[in-house]
Amino acid sequence: MSTWVHREVECPGCGRVNSEAVLKGIHISNLPTVREDIVAGRFQRTTCADCGFEAQLERTSVYTDFDKGQYIAVEPPDPSDWREAVARHQQIFDRCFTMGPPIAEELGRGLRHRLVFGVAALREKVICWDAGLDDRVLESCKADWLESEGKSAGAEELRLVGVLPPGHCILRRTVGMELLGHTTLLAKDYEARLSGTGSQHPQLLGGWVVDLWISSR
Repeated sequence: MSTWVHREVECPGCGRVNSEAVLKGIHISNLPTVREDIVAGRFQRTTCADCGFEAQLERTSVYTDFDKGQYIAVEPPDPSDWREAVARHQQIFDRCFTMGPPIAEELGRGLRHRLVFGVAALREKVICWDAGLDDRVLESCKADWLESEGKSAGAEELRLVGVLPPGHCILRRTVGMELLGHTTLLAKDYEARLSGTGSQHPQLLGGWVVDLWISSR
């Protein structure tokens, strides 16, 4: 079931402390409007009643869509040690599914699992999988684009924000809080990389973290 918790949040704009309801467990089959908010970029955004500052609420949670076989663990962005987070979520997954009762074990075998850092990364996975894209290929394409620009893998954070016919991917480019702009990954470039997934970027082959921005650290 989905779990709501209240969290005291200090406004970055004026310092006012507000009590906000956030989701700890996101079982999306019962929350279609929340799923819409995630895709639209509205999920857990709050506006301060005093100064009007708009902020993104971030917290550890788990997004599940059992109908689509998706399990996405979510951590706040910019982890100090993403490998420790992987180990922690693997333990949680094993406790709930791998070592659970037979019905849970069977359910777990059908789940594609990922660990993401931040709501923007959660949104990206949902959009990516909704479009029928392979997130490993997408991340490899990001590395290809950065290389073509003469930049290292961790130079910019590239996030998928939309997919246009016939499969062109719109990527938002940021460094920290600074928006650098957007770039378009053409469908033909995705298809070209699809035939050689991970040949140049083995760290993106799979597992819990399929995220160039994180794995390049």
